[in-house]
Amino acid sequence: MELEAGFLKTRLAAYRAKELSSMHPDGPVKASLDWPFEETTAAARALAELGRLAILGCIPDLKAVAAAPDATAALGQKLKDAAVTCGGKGGGGPTLFQAAFQGAGALNAFLDAAAGILS
Repeated sequence: MELEAGFLKTRLAAYRAKELSSMHPDGPVKASLDWPFEETTAAARALAELGRLAILGCIPDLKAVAAAPDATAALGQKLKDAAVTCGGKGGGGPTLFQAAFQGAGALNAFLDAAAGILS
């Protein structure tokens, strides 16, 4: 049963990633989502698997996640200062970055800043 649940979560993330990708055909896929953070992160990873750069905000948890298809994106290096400037805390490596914020305004400011940095 647990294996089946994991398979279904992966399929859902892949479906959502394709939907988000089609809504944002050019540049990074930037979106604010009303999904749990685990699902938001899964969608970001699935977008990266599609070759897309993802910058997703999780509204309920006031968190952001960015995912890239390869290490040349250097997400941790490029986005850490933006998270701090926007009042958040975060970190990550070259292909995945996560940050948490105190309010929706700070989260949205980070999403905009990250999109500008990575475009």
